[in-house]
Amino acid sequence: MTNGSGSVTTKLPRVIPRVDGSYSFTDRPVGVGDYSYTVQWVGNDTNIPAKASHNVRVQG
Repeated sequence: MTNGSGSVTTKLPRVIPRVDGSYSFTDRPVGVGDYSYTVQWVGNDTNIPAKASHNVRVQG
């Protein structure tokens, strides 16, 4: 997770995907601002690597 200024990167705990490949996690940003979450799958013998990002704005 990176805040809007790009100055903080926090590695969140590893998640275990469900049988259908979906997953979820919970996070509570420390303050107001824009945050970007990036998730990544490194791939394996049957699935190619994947990476996605999602932006979140926390308002106070």
